[in-house]
Amino acid sequence: MTELTFAKPATGRELATAKQPLSAATGYIDSILLKISGFQTDNKIGSLCLGVTSCDRKVGVSTLAHNLALNAGSVGLNGVLVLDANYVDPIQHQLFRINRGPGVVDHLVRGEPIENCLHSFNNGQVSVMMWGSNRVPLSAVSPLKLDGFFSELRTRYQMIVVDMPAIRESDYGTLLASHTDGILLVLDGNRTKQRAVKRCVSALEQHNATIIGTIMNKYHSPVPRWLKGWF
Repeated sequence: MTELTFAKPATGRELATAKQPLSAATGYIDSILLKISGFQTDNKIGSLCLGVTSCDRKVGVSTLAHNLALNAGSVGLNGVLVLDANYVDPIQHQLFRINRGPGVVDHLVRGEPIENCLHSFNNGQVSVMMWGSNRVPLSAVSPLKLDGFFSELRTRYQMIVVDMPAIRESDYGTLLASHTDGILLVLDGNRTKQRAVKRCVSALEQHNATIIGTIMNKYHSPVPRWLKGWF
């Protein structure tokens, strides 16, 4: 696995707009995208489905997925989709500043047309599909339907970024992982324990998921910045 660092950017209180600004941490995001591009090329993957998950909640998974998609769209990929599958705490509608509406679960369970669940931004470069109604039980989402669902998305988008729930939350996260080409595992530099990482990696590998790398978020180096300048 490759370890990368990511600094969570501060978000401004902007009005809702069809033009989504790039992340304030563009340099970090672009370095991650470069690693992902290398993985895609080495494995000869056409339409890439990338999962972003963690061991614990509240470590920046949704923000990272959001920023990865925006920056990927800005470099000219032919269609990027953010798929909000984080049923525990879906927030992509907040990050994109849109009202909640039909989404993944409504399409898979209620038969809502997929076009009604997609929202386009940045001149069609980036789209988002929200989780949808929380009134639909997770058990109603058929694994068989997931197969066809992801196959269809691959025909529509060059890159799919899946905002996944924490692996320790439920088996749904590992089920989603089996539909991805690669996983980014986001860690909290202050509280993620080594044993928790080992359990998450083991669970993902049991579902044949490929872990591209880890993102160490909220990491504070014990070495003062002024001392680093001496070396």
